[in-house]
Parts: sequence; structure tokens; C-alpha cells
Amino acid sequence: MAVLSDADRKIAARKFIREVFVGLNQTAQLDTIEVKLLIDGIDGGLEAAAGSINQAIDPLVRSKATTSQKALATAFVALKRAGVI
Repeated sequence: MAVLSDADRKIAARKFIREVFVGLNQTAQLDTIEVKLLIDGIDGGLEAAAGSINQAIDPLVRSKATTSQKALATAFVALKRAGVI
């Protein structure tokens, strides 16, 4: 899984603010810079954990699923845990 570019992280931070704080009407004690740092940290953490996440997938499925499918499944699980979907 590739790390996002700084420009993509900025876009993600803006979308996060728009979708979560505005769209889902959630409050936060975070300013724009802190949201960007949150996105930076999670992106870096996902990169560091990619191998562990991949190893947690059943070997039969791991060999068949694409990197994109694994990333989307990771996102889906995270959204489900957050109660968004």
C-alpha cells in the first residue's frame, strides 16, 4: 500500500473535515493543522502495519485479493468499527 503524497494528505484532511465534522455533524477539539497531523499519522501507521494486516488475511484470500481490494476492505472495517456504515 503506497503512502499518500503530502498533497493527497492535505486533500484527505479537508475531505475528513467536510465529511466528518460537517457531514456527520460531529464536534472536535481539532483545528485544521491537527487534522492534517492526524491524517499524516494514520497514513504512516497504515504503511507500517501493512505487512501485519496482509499477514492477518487468510493465505488463500491474500494471494487472490488485489492491493486495492485489501485497502478498501481495511477502510470498510474501520468505517464499520466507527459506526459510520
